Amino acid sequence: MTQPQNKSWQISKPALHSRQGIVASQSRVAAQVGADIMAQGGNAVDAAIATSFALGAAEPWMSGMGGGGFMIVRLAGEKTAKVIEFGMKSPIGLEVEDYPIVGGKADDLFPWPSVLEDRNVMGAKAVAIPGQVAGMGLAHQTFATMDWADLIAPAIGLAQSGLPVDWYAQLIIGGSAKDLAPFPASARTFLDEGGFPKASGWTALGETRCNLDRLADSLGVVAQGGPRAFYEGPLAQSIIDDLTAAGGRHS
Repeated sequence: MTQPQNKSWQISKPALHSRQGIVASQSRVAAQVGADIMAQGGNAVDAAIATSFALGAAEPWMSGMGGGGFMIVRLAGEKTAKVIEFGMKSPIGLEVEDYPIVGGKADDLFPWPSVLEDRNVMGAKAVAIPGQVAGMGLAHQTFATMDWADLIAPAIGLAQSGLPVDWYAQLIIGGSAKDLAPFPASARTFLDEGGFPKASGWTALGETRCNLDRLADSLGVVAQGGPRAFYEGPLAQSIIDDLTAAGGRHS
């Protein structure tokens, strides 16, 4: 019987105990940001806001200002929970005719009908209006206790340091390299000069990082200008210009 060349890893995580609260996140780095916020006197919503922005730098393939979601908050002493919905919205200029269905199932996370050129999955026409910044802004206005800029500051620091290309980042970037390559800004950030995924040396003597300075700059604008600075003003216009140039219908 042929023996496998590589055996599966056996990975376990220790249980954590706390009297003051716990921050849970797929990214340990982002969770630590939230825990630090609570240690500084912030409440759970302060920690959630800080963690949400930090995730954009710690795992840019899944989270960040370009996303959306829900926040469920149940305050101490109250019997019911409150929900902040900050899902994405379609651009006001969207044209249904841009998305002709060609039959079959999409080769994507969701098995919806296949659209011509995967326009609903890839490229500018697939980009909705993000709700994350607005949602965090409403959460801050309603429930938070700390200064808005202070909650974004850790994310700015992570972005300025760049994304370490560890084994997991290599796996994610390598699996998405074909999709990243057609877009110059994405290719510059996550791929090397030859178009291959960035990778740290196998000897681990050096560490490769993806440059996230532009994300740091954008976070800085939102930190100083407030949530609306993401949707109005120079930052918003620069995003719209890029999307329009790539075929989007954003305005």
